[in-house]
Amino acid sequence: MSDQPRNLSESTNDVDTADRELVSLAQGGDTSAFNTLVERHRDQIYGLGLHMTRSEINAAEIVQESFLFTYQHLEEFRNEVEFGAWILGIAAELSWIQLHRVRSLGEELPLQPVNEPGNLARYRATNWSHLAEEGAMNAELRRVIQDATHRLPQGHREVFLFRDVAGLSYKQIADISGDTVLAIKRRLHQARLILREVLDAFFKDRTVAD
Repeated sequence: MSDQPRNLSESTNDVDTADRELVSLAQGGDTSAFNTLVERHRDQIYGLGLHMTRSEINAAEIVQESFLFTYQHLEEFRNEVEFGAWILGIAAELSWIQLHRVRSLGEELPLQPVNEPGNLARYRATNWSHLAEEGAMNAELRRVIQDATHRLPQGHREVFLFRDVAGLSYKQIADISGDTVLAIKRRLHQARLILREVLDAFFKDRTVAD
C-alpha cells in the first residue's frame, strides 16, 4: 500500500475532475492513467476491506479483485457517476461477499485492532472528521474507535463502515445487503449512538484525568 494518503487539502471537485480525466485516458488505452487511478484509490479500498474482513490477506485480495473488475468493465463507466464512489461500491460488494464467505465456513473474525494503514484516521469517516480537524484524533482515540467499531453487532458494524467510512449511499448499501433503506438507517442510527457513548466516555475519562 502507498504511504502517501490523499491530499486532504485537495477539494472534492478537484479529485473528481482529475479522476474523470484519468478515466477518459484509461478508456482510450492509456495504462499509465489507470495505474494512477489505482494509486489514488487503493488505500481507501484496502482500508474498507481491512475493516470489513479484519484480514490483511483478504483486504489485499479485495483491492486486487476490485481493480481487476474495474479494468475489465472500464468501458461501462459513465462520467455521470464519481469514479471513487463507483469503485468503492464494487469493493464494498466484494467485501460483503468475502465476509459472508468466511462466516459460511464457520471461521471467527479476529477481534484485535487492525494495524496501519487500516485505521479510521486515514479514511473518510464523515461523522468523526471534526475530531481530526481539532487535533483530537490521536492514536489512543483511534484505538478506542476501532475497538468499539469491531464490537458493534454484525449488521450495525457493516452499515456503519459502508456509510460513514466508505461513504456509500443508502441505496448502494441496500443493493449490496438486500435490506431496506429504512432498516439500514435504523441500524446506522443505533451504531452511531453506541459509538457516541464510547466517545463520550473517552472524553469524560480524559477530563477527569486532567
